Amino acid sequence: MPFDVISITNGAALFNQHCVECHGYQGMGNGIKSRTLSTKLPDLLIEPHTTEHTPGDFYNWISYGMVNTDMPGYAEKISEEDRWDLVNYVHALSRGYQARILTPEIIPNKAYVKPPFFSYTENNSNSGSLQDFRGHKAVLLVIFSWPQSQDRIEQLKQAYDRLSEQNIAVLAVPANELAATEVTQIAAELPFPAVTQGASEIAASYALSRRTLTHPDIIGKGKNPDHMEFLIDRNGYMRARWIPSIDQTGWSDIDKLYQQINLLNRENMKVPYPEDFVR
Repeated sequence: MPFDVISITNGAALFNQHCVECHGYQGMGNGIKSRTLSTKLPDLLIEPHTTEHTPGDFYNWISYGMVNTDMPGYAEKISEEDRWDLVNYVHALSRGYQARILTPEIIPNKAYVKPPFFSYTENNSNSGSLQDFRGHKAVLLVIFSWPQSQDRIEQLKQAYDRLSEQNIAVLAVPANELAATEVTQIAAELPFPAVTQGASEIAASYALSRRTLTHPDIIGKGKNPDHMEFLIDRNGYMRARWIPSIDQTGWSDIDKLYQQINLLNRENMKVPYPEDFVR
């Protein structure tokens, strides 16, 4: 099952339905039933649990349970495809937490955060995928709320010509549920595409990378920021992130954004593209 936002979003819904009572909202093993169990549950968020076991291990446990523990099997309740979606969601949780090291400034020649893949349809009915940009363009992924992000969107509109000169693609993704007419009205004034189909899955999956070193956001259900921006390099790795509510000024000084893009453009790293599947 490809590690993409549709799979992750479906996995999140299944996790909320079948797993939250024991594993907790953020997978930390602190669900409402966890204290009544005979075994201590692993922390799927903070601990390196997902890197210590294969996706096949997780699929097997979800399917058939774990001997001598309270973990039941779900092979009779959840389809095979949905069980793989759960595996992807568990990995997305862990990868999202690891992304807390990202800041508005890239670390030159260091690429290790692998974002979820996605396909999308733009407001003009054109379609594409994140993989389409590999090898030739960096991507500024802007996950916005309306009208909260209105000033920032206007700033990006004014800066778009210069961003284009720096060979960067801008994708605007609405984080809140907007009517089709609202998206159309907003997009009509944008020089860069706004994502219509696929927006909710992209926003939800990338919100898993909202945590920072100063704001770990591990209590309860957590809270998604109204606005997030991600710089994804030409090789497909997530390299920098700006969350206005946490990082404050950051890329609102547009020259700081240009500086980070220039650093990416000067890199000549020879690294493999992120795998399409979790391993």
